[in-house]
Amino acid sequence: MNGGPFGVDDFAEGSRPSFVTGTTVNLELLDSPPQPIPGTLILQSGRWLRVRTEQALRTGVPVKVEGAGWCVLGEIAYCEPSDEKWIVSIEGSQVLCGLERMSWFQHGK
Repeated sequence: MNGGPFGVDDFAEGSRPSFVTGTTVNLELLDSPPQPIPGTLILQSGRWLRVRTEQALRTGVPVKVEGAGWCVLGEIAYCEPSDEKWIVSIEGSQVLCGLERMSWFQHGK
């Protein structure tokens, strides 16, 4: 098992990464120029994430979800309206964790 908040490098069969719900995340659509889309992580189950956003997002689009010291790469599976906001479901394929340590290493702190 690797270090970091999740203890895994990807969503491999049998892996059970754990995310803190209610935290602020940024989504970035990987088929467009970089523009962070703020959201709130509301559910994590296996390789699936659900994020509440202010705007609808297109399905089938590759996406990066960034939290504090971690990042998930995946694809938007569906998007549905909910209480004047949108719930985006993302099927994750890779998770990168311990990014705060990489920043520390790169800056020589």
